[in-house]
Amino acid sequence: MIMKRENYQIVRLLLFIIVIFLVGKIGMDMANTMTTKEGTHLFFEELQNGLEAMTNTVVEELVPMKTMMDRGEEEGQTPLIAFLAKEFLPALHFEWGYDAVETLAVDNQNYLYLMEENEEENQEEMQQKELNSEVKTNKENKKEKQETLSQNAVAVSGRTYSKAQLYNAEFLMKNFYVVESTARLLPSEIDGKTLLNKDLTIQLDGKKPKILIYHTHGSESFKDSRANNYEDTVIGVGTYLTKLLEETYHIPVYHDKTVYDIIDGKLDRNLAYSMSLKGIEKILKDNPSIDVVIDLHRDGLDEGTHLVTEVNGKPTAKVMIMNGVSRSSKNGDISYLYNANKQGNLAFSLQMQLDAEKKYPTLMRKIYIKTYRYNLHVKPRAMLLEVGANTNTLQEVKNAMEPIADMLNDVLRKGKSQ
Repeated sequence: MIMKRENYQIVRLLLFIIVIFLVGKIGMDMANTMTTKEGTHLFFEELQNGLEAMTNTVVEELVPMKTMMDRGEEEGQTPLIAFLAKEFLPALHFEWGYDAVETLAVDNQNYLYLMEENEEENQEEMQQKELNSEVKTNKENKKEKQETLSQNAVAVSGRTYSKAQLYNAEFLMKNFYVVESTARLLPSEIDGKTLLNKDLTIQLDGKKPKILIYHTHGSESFKDSRANNYEDTVIGVGTYLTKLLEETYHIPVYHDKTVYDIIDGKLDRNLAYSMSLKGIEKILKDNPSIDVVIDLHRDGLDEGTHLVTEVNGKPTAKVMIMNGVSRSSKNGDISYLYNANKQGNLAFSLQMQLDAEKKYPTLMRKIYIKTYRYNLHVKPRAMLLEVGANTNTLQEVKNAMEPIADMLNDVLRKGKSQ
């Protein structure tokens, strides 16, 4: 129970008056004890007794009736009383008929901190509930009549939205984003008008690479992947996406097949993002024609969760875009992970998401907002894709690359996918 600020101020005033009165009374009662040697020795004993009496009086004044105390215990008010009394009597060791308890914070900042701590403990459960909801939606969608896409991924009727909806931050937050408990996304950062009107088109002609595909966690595999075969991991999925972009849409691609999460022959992801950053920075320096950077992953889910939909008549793994905002809900902006390209990242992910809503309305999970940066600062058109999960087959994940390639072509070549 968190006390309202105005009530807290009243209690502070009452406590102050009570304490002043009692301190004066104790002082007068003890004045004569200091006139003798024996009295001096007894002073501290009497002071301790007096302070304990003060404690009981303060509590009795705050909670004069037993029924009120009982109600307070049910509502969690007893810790708050302890907190307030302790604030005014810092020298006192509290001992009364109630169990010693940790105090709850009164100010808003500490309240948010406590709430965050609670959320962190349940974060995995919350994410699983979100995924279970998606699975339920998928099952419901299968019952409905679905329109089949052509082999060339011609747009079909999907979900579209009005400008009034898309320019409303609350609407965007509710319909397109999931924010992890340790992160904080500001409403000003999802200004739909700004993000959706940002021109992300680039010149795609020529032979020099325009898109870089890499894999910070290159060892991530799938349900039916063969052991020790990187073509059965996300690297193989990146190879297929590269082929689609180059052969179907004539977009030159640089595919980095470096395995950044295996160090000295062992899986080690503690430094994977640092290692991959060094790798892609060199690639970008050597290939200044690259304007788009995609870190291709797969998600990790419980064995019972299978996120799959149907696109072009094929079983297709669902896809999630992840954005890092370099901001903690607890401590605010993370200065050492500053990202000058954050608005570009957010625009890129939202435009891709809305293109999918129009053409592949069951393909995408909500955009997932996380605390850190994840190397997205390297380019405005940088993106982290989670394609399928450990519970999907390799073919289901490869099937997802077909609509992803089409969406990239839409946003980068045509632009403004509202």
